[in-house]
Amino acid sequence: MRIGIEATTLLNRVPGGIARYTGNLAEALIRLRAADNIIELAMLYPLSRFPRRTRIRTQVIAPTRWYLGNLWPVGNQYDVIHCTDVRFVRRRSARSVYTVYDLAIFRKEHQFEHYTDPVFRDKIFRRTRYAVEEADAIIAISHCTKNDLMEMFGVPEHKIFVTHLAPDMRVTALDAAGERVLDRYKLRAKQYYLFVGAVSVRKNVLNLVRAFQRCKSAGGLHLVLAGPLSMGIEQIQEEIQRLGLAARIRLPGFVPDRDLPALLAGAAGMLYPTYYEGFGLPVLEGMQAMVPVLAGNRGAVPEIAAGYAVLVDPFDVEEIAAGIDALASVSQAQLTRARAYASTFTWDKVAEQTLAVYQG
Repeated sequence: MRIGIEATTLLNRVPGGIARYTGNLAEALIRLRAADNIIELAMLYPLSRFPRRTRIRTQVIAPTRWYLGNLWPVGNQYDVIHCTDVRFVRRRSARSVYTVYDLAIFRKEHQFEHYTDPVFRDKIFRRTRYAVEEADAIIAISHCTKNDLMEMFGVPEHKIFVTHLAPDMRVTALDAAGERVLDRYKLRAKQYYLFVGAVSVRKNVLNLVRAFQRCKSAGGLHLVLAGPLSMGIEQIQEEIQRLGLAARIRLPGFVPDRDLPALLAGAAGMLYPTYYEGFGLPVLEGMQAMVPVLAGNRGAVPEIAAGYAVLVDPFDVEEIAAGIDALASVSQAQLTRARAYASTFTWDKVAEQTLAVYQG
């Protein structure tokens, strides 16, 4: 089977969640190919992005193919074309597969300042509608996203296949190397809570900051907001100053992958009370690190957390604060069970399920 993965997202300067999905899936498919030799895989990039070619993730060991327009000149070389971002290309001679992550920007409760721009929302709506209508098969990363696809776009259930994601890092107990990472960030083990993701109003960071200020258990602990500074960051910074938290909240910006395992292992808890997620990988990453996890109770997170995280209403600051306080009572036995649960999510499993979708 000849598979082409549309991989424009791998050319982004800072790899986001979709880039991680695309790269990890390709690497897992390559491992699967090595096992049974039934797959030929290539990564497809639009010719307009050729100047960015040096950004391609080098660990994805698969041929690179450049295309123009609707896959010219490579269009008839594949049995399957898998589009992993909003860019949808297809050839009638190939089975088209399209991955959808979440549809949160279309929900009524999220139509507020800095969550999404109306022009951008409408553009993505049109692109998504076209893709889900034209694709032969749709991969949803959770049952929540599957249900949203059926409700918002009227996609028939038989066309949607759920393939959960998996953590893409190995987190072990904090060792000497990990301690050195914490030293670089001027942190002490178990003396801080950690949030991982875009530091954005869209990720409910404002309510997280307010809840951190109110929770009783934080004491002298810090809050590390590890991620690129994004939508509404000025408002977030103003709120940090207004609440007198400038000395207790760290904004290191984008954190490279090599540092995240140590930051996770050293945290007193993972705080992820976001409004709505199509999956919520940081929830599993926190479990993998054996730290207690707090997360929002909407979207796919309850599905993914499966009872192993403290869930709170992301719109209720007092409930988030109480949830942070509750993390102190999570036992070692609970953390051990959560880690065992998180370990059941693997990229090899994702690749096997995705291959089944390719095969129809």
